[in-house]
Amino acid sequence: MEIAMGDLKSNLCKQWDPHAEKEFGEDLEKTFALEALSFSLLAKQAARVEAAPSEKETESAVAAAANALGHTRAEIVPPLRIASFFLRQFQSAGKANKDDPRDIASDLAHKKLVPNDRVTEFGDFLTSLKREVDRWLDIGKLKRRIARRGMAHLSGIGTAADFRAVFREQFTVETDFNHYNPTCLGVVPVGLVTLGLDEGPIEQIAFQVDRRALALLINHLRALEKELSIAQQSLSLEELPEKGENQE
Repeated sequence: MEIAMGDLKSNLCKQWDPHAEKEFGEDLEKTFALEALSFSLLAKQAARVEAAPSEKETESAVAAAANALGHTRAEIVPPLRIASFFLRQFQSAGKANKDDPRDIASDLAHKKLVPNDRVTEFGDFLTSLKREVDRWLDIGKLKRRIARRGMAHLSGIGTAADFRAVFREQFTVETDFNHYNPTCLGVVPVGLVTLGLDEGPIEQIAFQVDRRALALLINHLRALEKELSIAQQSLSLEELPEKGENQE
């Protein structure tokens, strides 16, 4: 029988119905079905995956997690999704940020999603995840906010392909409008780029690029990415990536 809402201990389970998300229940069942799965190690590996700053590095972190946990990638993805969900909920903006992880485990057991004989084990797992959040993810956000003070920070990018008409004549203040009859030479493709900025006097910058300028911009950004990677490797303590810290 479903536990009454008033009997739930965790804020998370009071605000969220896990039965409404079919994938969550399926992932949890697959997680408990894995033999010899180390939940403590899963917590650390999941935090690394969640902290990966790019899609490519996320894939690498997932592969590393599968290797460390001794399971295939297909087997480890459901547990990582479960861990990722709780890592987000334990962060400062999450529904479980003030919850006792063991209360969540108890509530999920009452909802028949966690086996009764594994409630303690799952509660310890959630406790480890909350510790990873307290240790790296939320601290990483605070450090990034402090680091960004005093300079505009890129918060969004928009792009679009468009066409621009090209005219032989140009209208100026000296041109007689009544005799202005420009000749259209055709159209050329242009790329439109919009950059959203935070922490600065300007909120948005828009400009256009042709294929040559776009290639130049891409090359410079790739070079910058390489420089940042080399610079990070040279530090004795790695800088926290965009979503958190990758270290244990």
